[in-house]
Amino acid sequence: MKHGPPTAPRHRRADESSQSPDDEYGWSRTSPPAELRQHLEAEEKHFVARMNSHSDLASTICAELIAIQQSTAPTVSPTLRVGPWLYWQRRAGSAAGQLLRRRADETGEPSGPTEVVIDDDVNQGLVPGYRRDATDVSSHGDVVAFAQRAAGARQHDIVIGRPTHSEVAARSVSPAFALSPDGGHLYFLVTDTTGRPFQVWQRSVRAGQADRLLFHEPDPHCRVHLRKSRCTTALLITSRSRSESSILVALFVDLRDGGALRTIREKAAGQIGSVEIVHITGTGYVAWLEQSGEEDGAWAVALRPHSRPRRLLNTPGTVLTRMQSLESGLAIEVRCSGRSYTGHVARAGLQQWESADAPLTRGDLRLATTFASTLGENADWSSEHYSVVSTSLTKPPETTAVSFDADAHMVTPSLDESAAFFEERVEVMSRDGVLIPMYIAHAPQNGRGQDAPRSVVMRFYGCYGTITDPVFTPATMALLARGISVALVHPRGGGELGPAWWAAGREAHKERSVNDVIDCAEYLIESETAQTGYVALEGHSAGGLVAASALIRRPELFSTAVLTNPFVDPVGALSDPDLPLAVSDWAEWGNPRDSEEDLDRLKRLSPYDSLPTDCSLIPQVLLVGSLDDDRVSIVEPAKFAARIRDRGGQAVLHVRMSSDHSFAGSADERNVETARLLAWICAASARAVEAPTSGGDR
Repeated sequence: MKHGPPTAPRHRRADESSQSPDDEYGWSRTSPPAELRQHLEAEEKHFVARMNSHSDLASTICAELIAIQQSTAPTVSPTLRVGPWLYWQRRAGSAAGQLLRRRADETGEPSGPTEVVIDDDVNQGLVPGYRRDATDVSSHGDVVAFAQRAAGARQHDIVIGRPTHSEVAARSVSPAFALSPDGGHLYFLVTDTTGRPFQVWQRSVRAGQADRLLFHEPDPHCRVHLRKSRCTTALLITSRSRSESSILVALFVDLRDGGALRTIREKAAGQIGSVEIVHITGTGYVAWLEQSGEEDGAWAVALRPHSRPRRLLNTPGTVLTRMQSLESGLAIEVRCSGRSYTGHVARAGLQQWESADAPLTRGDLRLATTFASTLGENADWSSEHYSVVSTSLTKPPETTAVSFDADAHMVTPSLDESAAFFEERVEVMSRDGVLIPMYIAHAPQNGRGQDAPRSVVMRFYGCYGTITDPVFTPATMALLARGISVALVHPRGGGELGPAWWAAGREAHKERSVNDVIDCAEYLIESETAQTGYVALEGHSAGGLVAASALIRRPELFSTAVLTNPFVDPVGALSDPDLPLAVSDWAEWGNPRDSEEDLDRLKRLSPYDSLPTDCSLIPQVLLVGSLDDDRVSIVEPAKFAARIRDRGGQAVLHVRMSSDHSFAGSADERNVETARLLAWICAASARAVEAPTSGGDR
């Protein structure tokens, strides 16, 4: 006997001040935890039962994912010299791996035995859902600190390890932290009640010393970010809002001087990119990328007292997205027409800039002669080379070492001629005359059965100015092997074409992100890459809102949508300033709490509020939510699934009972999870999912 999904209680929310007082599922935001959990457990039981028919396919895909990872993922990270030690990370297949070290001789060559500093494989066995998110090493190499988190935990444990013992030195919602060069002080973020990072604290690892507050950000629209400079002598603190204004950037903390604090840039308009400490002739500079209308470029200010900012780079028509300062020069990542390039300025060029009045220009950058390269990790400050990484939807990442002495460099990833994958970048004309970039990896003809439909999976994000470049994933290869093509869209609202592209798809213009996705889906059908009704959508978080909205507006184009931790109830989430991210997200979406105009617009955009009264024509939806998600509440996908079913549609809710927004789990658990979602897509693309029946799974 087939059982349908659980029936969610339907009654009005008690809070009549809500912007959606007629929300029949509004109770879920204020219900007792036990009542909500009982309903979610029933939803997960239904999901497991529903996936039983796809279990063999999911197991096969999972084995393929592991095999692809073992054949393509690097097993050993680049070696980093820290004091007398050489550190590196080792992974084996889908295992978590280990942080290792060996002593180095005077020439830098390894000597002595290998020591295991952190054993993630062992920690996974001891801590359910263990994950290590960040690691730092003191300058002499003897003190190691790392941020770890268990499944379901709200906070990270920041652990400091010494040769004799390890101890939890701090707990923080954010994994960002830094060690002082001598390992004697720890710097970490503290969050407010909404989960917003708003303070930076200094803590001595020695007993008997009081904590010290370094920085406090009172503006609820701003979030504080923290990281150590590549040269390890300074701490960089930035506080920024989601909007292009009210941004405070570059507070410099000299870690060699007990944490002396200096403000480099006051609050001012301008979207800030990466911030770096640049050493030129022994004089340090704080440099930052700034994008604000005609002021695009990089600025720098010397660390000596009373110095003023000077323009470092001026590159009209080129969006600077990232920079990394090493002892031998400055590595740069730029975007031209949405394509990424890498380049550099050698130390001599920086010295010339320091003695001249004019900024560097694009002509001074030794840019790559081929696009689609991004900067690698480049953690070794003293290296004479920097690494660039080239990848695509079907080509595993390849790393090239580039000398700062090179006039230019070429990134030419090797091609597997036997793979028979055809990739292309197209520009789709939107309904309002704007070209939308889209990357397509076409499945080989022999990957489909003779009568199988032409299917495509569309991926995108299109929010917050985030850049989503085409990168290799085992999941893409598993789809291609089954005759399903993959497309990556860059809708307006993302950052792929710079700040103007972001501004064109946010706040009052957010509908453009949805329309861009629909227009690209129509292109895939018109170009015969896909057949009508055989385009599947994947959307995560805010990208889930874009995907769900496209599905609702043009259901006949699509076969299914897989929405993970989707932001599908923006009116409910943004109306409550006590929820995480609500206030800071007003700059991206609007403020339905205080603006009737924003409220009306968001109700039209909101997938939850814009569902038709008859959802029978909307393709089946798989919603994935995480019980411990502190960014998008599990309530949002739960409400959305209940309302779709209540109106005659098909929706399945998968609840990750011990997970957060990014799915904290072991590598094996992530492979199992990915395989299940891919099996759903494959079944939907082949129309193998059972049809709804009366009284069953609608």
